[in-house]
Amino acid sequence: LPESNPIDISFCGDCDACLRNCPGEAILGPNWSVEKRREEFFSAVSCRRACIQRTWKTKPGLSLCGLCIAVCPYTKKAIRDAGIEYIFPAAEFAEPGDVEEILRLQKLCFQKEADRAGNPNIAPMTETKEALLVDLSSAADPLFLLKLVENRRIVGSVRALEKEPVSS
Repeated sequence: LPESNPIDISFCGDCDACLRNCPGEAILGPNWSVEKRREEFFSAVSCRRACIQRTWKTKPGLSLCGLCIAVCPYTKKAIRDAGIEYIFPAAEFAEPGDVEEILRLQKLCFQKEADRAGNPNIAPMTETKEALLVDLSSAADPLFLLKLVENRRIVGSVRALEKEPVSS
């Protein structure tokens, strides 16, 4: 946001979308505030760990899933109002036809990670289309799969559990 328009209060109110949707449970508190250090509100370690387990991206530097940003109504409005181009890929719900492409992307990303780490034993969490479709249709833990799209091409995906709203 432009410096001429500083934010000095939390606009979260009763909204807990980031808390409910964070696959890594990295959001540590219900209300963001400029007085808080990042470490008091957000655990980068938890987010990174969840990304390694649940997020597959092809572009360097995309090490955080960004789901908290994608679901935050205030952040989206602030970015739009400031005229800033949103630099994150668009997050869209994946459809059954996207699953095969996402699995190919996942395997490619894990292979790159294994090559970089020098450990050929690093493997994707979900190996088959059938296993992923079972995960997506499980009534016990509703799972949603988002695809991250840039120029009509899937560049990443995020698996997350939709949690019940946190009661205050």
